[in-house]
Amino acid sequence: MQAHEILRKAIDILHLGWSQGAAARDAGGVPVPLFTGDVANVNPAAARLSAYGAIVKAQYGSRAALRASDWDLIYRRARDRVQHCPSHPLMMFNDAPGRTVDEVISFLEDCAAELEAGVTVDPPFPIGNPAFREMKP
Repeated sequence: MQAHEILRKAIDILHLGWSQGAAARDAGGVPVPLFTGDVANVNPAAARLSAYGAIVKAQYGSRAALRASDWDLIYRRARDRVQHCPSHPLMMFNDAPGRTVDEVISFLEDCAAELEAGVTVDPPFPIGNPAFREMKP
């Protein structure tokens, strides 16, 4: 499965239920851990997912994985859409006040189209977890 297909699968997951303010929520809307046991198992109680949670679930469900360069594009595009982004740009985008699931889906569709067309970002986004490093232009 290619990166654009993973993102389109994540879009399908978001149509089933979206979470804002938590990576995952149960069917009642209560925040739950995204993973159970180890990071190879997405929590089966997670009925509503954030953009990040949906991408993770799409990857694990297909046993495919986004490359670092794919995440580079997604993070860069998310950061471009958030006024102030001190941490994880995809979560900041998803959780922005007033954000709607339709905007999140449109964002992922745009990213999928760019990845399918072979677009890359230059310079690449810094390597590592964006939640634990300084964001640079």
